[in-house]
Amino acid sequence: MLNKPPEVVSAMADPEGRKTLRNCLRGLPERVFPVGNLEYAASGLVFLTNDGDLAAEMLDKWAQLEQVYQVKVKGMLTLADLERLGKEIGVKMQTVRQPDATRGRAANYWYEVRMRDSKKEELRRVLFKEKHPLEKLSGSDWGRFGGRHTAGKIPDD
Repeated sequence: MLNKPPEVVSAMADPEGRKTLRNCLRGLPERVFPVGNLEYAASGLVFLTNDGDLAAEMLDKWAQLEQVYQVKVKGMLTLADLERLGKEIGVKMQTVRQPDATRGRAANYWYEVRMRDSKKEELRRVLFKEKHPLEKLSGSDWGRFGGRHTAGKIPDD
């Protein structure tokens, strides 16, 4: 697992010359294959393997793995909004940071979004339409993998 920092392409090479996962993996003695695809601006977990067949099999079943994202949106969504939007997009949404934690002064709130198929663009579109544009997106967990990791680092375990 690698916690991909923002502004890094979720691939080993980029025709546009941007930073890639290869930049985060300098000194790794063997070839690895990334599984999954986080947006360039997003941070979050990327699974890496040195087994190309396993990577292909995982990518084949990607839509069946539950993906969990932490998203920051402009403004605050009500519980009714979360339920309605979740049904519209086909995801499960819940508040991560309660409004009381910021004493009601925060203008933007964090939510957890769980999805089985990558619906990030649809999530962006619907939140924008609702006047709650997505400000930050961070992949935090998927399948039976996950946890918190330091950005740009491979955990020891």
